[in-house]
Amino acid sequence: MRFFHTADLHLGKKIYEHSMLEEQRHILGQILALAEEYRPDALLIAGDIYDKPSPPAEAVSLLDDFLTACCEAELPVLLIAGNHDSPERLSFGGRIMAQRQVIPVGIFSGEPGCWQFRDDFGPVEFLLLPFIKPALARPFFPDRPIEDYTQAMAAALGPPPENDGCRRVLLAHQFITGGGCVPQRSDSETVNVGGLDEVDAGVLSAFDYVALGHLHRPQSVAAPHIRYAGSPLKYSFSEIDHAKSLTMVDLAAKGNMEIQPLPLTPCRDLRQLKGPLPVLLQAPLSEKERQDYIRVILTERPEEGDPLALLRSRYPNLLRLDYPMPGESTDVLPEEDLAEELRDPVSLFKNFYFLQHGETLSQEQENLFRKILQQAEERDL
Repeated sequence: MRFFHTADLHLGKKIYEHSMLEEQRHILGQILALAEEYRPDALLIAGDIYDKPSPPAEAVSLLDDFLTACCEAELPVLLIAGNHDSPERLSFGGRIMAQRQVIPVGIFSGEPGCWQFRDDFGPVEFLLLPFIKPALARPFFPDRPIEDYTQAMAAALGPPPENDGCRRVLLAHQFITGGGCVPQRSDSETVNVGGLDEVDAGVLSAFDYVALGHLHRPQSVAAPHIRYAGSPLKYSFSEIDHAKSLTMVDLAAKGNMEIQPLPLTPCRDLRQLKGPLPVLLQAPLSEKERQDYIRVILTERPEEGDPLALLRSRYPNLLRLDYPMPGESTDVLPEEDLAEELRDPVSLFKNFYFLQHGETLSQEQENLFRKILQQAEERDL
């Protein structure tokens, strides 16, 4: 069988207060066009469907349009809740949607959701596991010690099945590490990766393919078949070097699989320009490139004039302008994506600590804060 794997749509997201809905509608249209071209048997969306637990109405409408188009194309869709999603909202209407082969699993109920498919090589079983924390898993497994994310996921997945020849695919939204491999991440991810929420890839040994969401860069972890599809769009200037794609997987007989990234192209790219104002106003960019979403870092503070207005006259989609304070080095500017990073408590505390003490939080201090934060979150559940 053939299926598409994507994740981290973040519908409704804004970058520096600029809505990305137009770009998101465009990229979802590309996914539909690729589905028409390659005829997959299913589409897997590995969490963070929305950017916020309470998404704006326009984002909900966009997802409705997309899922309706998938139904009209007779393309089954399997989707799970990520850490940005509201599990209850994502699960709403799930039993009705399942009749049209749209399978949303938002709420963890003690075991993964399941969807089965059969092709010329036999059965394929898809397990759908929404984002979980130890505190969410413990009530379902009172006799098991669940102190970390690896133990939580191992309990949720249960014992490895017998070697029955069935091919199994897992859809999950977690931070997976293993074999000394730590995935690459970007500033737009609010995942707390101080070591507390890592899941060891060893718990995934029973699966022929693991369709992951959580990290925005397309990449495999520990093994080629354990893969983050990445986000279909760039959501931070820390992602400007990402090559966004849709992952296509062809499962043949057990042990035979081909993974192929299909490139995705946005209406407007993210671009970063750095230099003195006169140089940037004459930068040799094409008209299309000047329409990109742009961040400018001025290496010299202009003595007169309005640099923002001048830059916007040449770059209409300028999103951010940074320049150093007097006496500050231009080599490294602090908090390159502060507006993006301030969305999670750890980044808020790191910035507060820097303002109070004039120095950055040590890794030991950060890990301690993450542990305290996790304990506080678990007491609220």
